[in-house]
Amino acid sequence: MNHRKLLLPLIAMGMNLALQAQDIPEPVKTVTYYPSVRFIVNAPTLLPKLYKEGDFKGIKNFVDNWTLSPAPSYEFIFVLNSLYSIENNTFSVHELPANFLNLLDNYAKETEKATNGHSDFKYYVYLPDGRYNYDATNSAKKLLQFTQTWAKHLAATRKLNSTASLVCHSIAGDIPKPGSYYRENRTNYADIRQFVDTIDTFREHCFAARRDKRAMVANFLTGIWIPNRHLAVLDAHPSIGMQLGWRNAKNEVDLNWSFRFNQPVHNAYNVLRDTTLYSSTYYDGGYIGLDYTHYVVHHPHFDMGYTLAMAYDYFDAFDGISDYQDLSGLQPINIGCLDVNGGVQCKYFIGRGPCIGIQVKYHLLNYCNHGGTDLTGHAFTIDLFIGSR
Repeated sequence: MNHRKLLLPLIAMGMNLALQAQDIPEPVKTVTYYPSVRFIVNAPTLLPKLYKEGDFKGIKNFVDNWTLSPAPSYEFIFVLNSLYSIENNTFSVHELPANFLNLLDNYAKETEKATNGHSDFKYYVYLPDGRYNYDATNSAKKLLQFTQTWAKHLAATRKLNSTASLVCHSIAGDIPKPGSYYRENRTNYADIRQFVDTIDTFREHCFAARRDKRAMVANFLTGIWIPNRHLAVLDAHPSIGMQLGWRNAKNEVDLNWSFRFNQPVHNAYNVLRDTTLYSSTYYDGGYIGLDYTHYVVHHPHFDMGYTLAMAYDYFDAFDGISDYQDLSGLQPINIGCLDVNGGVQCKYFIGRGPCIGIQVKYHLLNYCNHGGTDLTGHAFTIDLFIGSR
């Protein structure tokens, strides 16, 4: 028996298992995935041929089919469609994609890399199954050279309006940063300004409609609790908390829970239990309540409103875990009261859902510490929060 013939398949199988164990993706099987990559593979050869023959309709058909392929390259499709429209005198700003300035910025940047031999230029086509990508760097370089040549010819031989000129010269590589160039010279591009303003207005309307829908609310809060009058003996304390609730455009209802910590207090206070007066410097506390907010200022990215709330506010005068073995004579260890409060809340939305904000409230408290230190007084709270709706 030829042991070598038997050994080679075993070695190949072992290497394959080792690669799988290291979770290294298999190479793309070009034949298997050819339907997905055939446009980027054939474009650098076929499109210059069609261009040389003057078959611009053939170029358009190729690009349209590329759009419908399993793995379209949208940046190339945008550029080729733009050049075709300029070539056929049908170019219109209204046919451009909403993000065309970003596409031009990226395209100009990659064209400069590809045509000047930058080693970090790479172009991958991500395949539909999500497991593989195809390295189309060489094809992309050739295609970029073709589109640049076509754009240079159009810029030199056609009388272009301002928008077509911006697009064409950007593709040709004459404008390295099209977005910045447009913003610096936007007075010369009335049609682009109108187009961009229309898109921005539409986006704001969509954003506002999304914001005004009924939705659940969740916020994480961190802040400070500041007592006044006799209650100031308990000192100011930092707090953390959560809000869970529901809102529509201008109204919000939240279940609010927060916890205060950072004991001990600087000055001891007295608490009477049974017939004994105890001195304590211990403190931890909290707030559990229902908050209602009505927003009187309501913009797509900013809300400001008034908050009214009712809650139970409490603090522990004794450590029920470590300091006291027998708490039978110290019950109850906490002191609580009704908390009626109100204030102002401001929110700024940094996306369709995420927001940051501040909430300032004044709390009417009435701790009853019979026989002990006078704890009459109220409190301010200032909370910063981050959340989502």
